[in-house]
Amino acid sequence: MVHQALEALVEQVRSLPGGDSALGLPRAAISATPPPAVTAALPPAELRARTGAWFAALAARLESSLPGALARATEAWDQADTFVVFDAELRDEGIALRRAAEVLAADEEATLRTAGREASLGIDAVVGLVSLLERRFAAVLRLRLRSATPELVVDGRPFLDVAAALAEAGRRWR
Repeated sequence: MVHQALEALVEQVRSLPGGDSALGLPRAAISATPPPAVTAALPPAELRARTGAWFAALAARLESSLPGALARATEAWDQADTFVVFDAELRDEGIALRRAAEVLAADEEATLRTAGREASLGIDAVVGLVSLLERRFAAVLRLRLRSATPELVVDGRPFLDVAAALAEAGRRWR
C-alpha cells in the first residue's frame, strides 16, 4: 500500500541525526518546558480549524519577522543563522495539534483515522518547510545574492514568500 511507503519514508527521515526528531520541530523550537499533553481526541472539525489557525499564525509570524531578517542578512551574515520562526507558543500549539492528530490516527473508525493522518501530514509538511527555512536561511540568501536576480525583496514581498504560502494553506485548511 502507498501509505505504508509514505509512513516508512517519514520514519526514515525522523531517524536522521539532528534536532529532537521525536517532537518533529526545528532546533530553535525545542525548550526545557514540555508542551501541554493531549488527553482526549479533538473532533476532526476542531482539529482542522485549529490546524488552519496555526498555519495562519505561522504565516503572520513570518510576515512580521522575515523582512527584518532579510535586511539584517545583507549587513551582517553572522546574524542570518539566528533566524527563528517558532516561539514557545507556536511550538506548543504545533506539538499539541500533532498529538491530537496522532490520537485520531489511531482510532478504529476510518473517518477519524483519515482525519488524523491528514492533519499529521499537513503539520509535518509545514514544520518541515519552516524548519528548512530556519536551518538553511543563510545558505539560501547567499545563493540568491549570487544568482542572476539577486534582489531579496521583489515588488515589496520577500523573494521567498513562505508567509503567503502558509497563509493560503491556513485559509484552505479550515
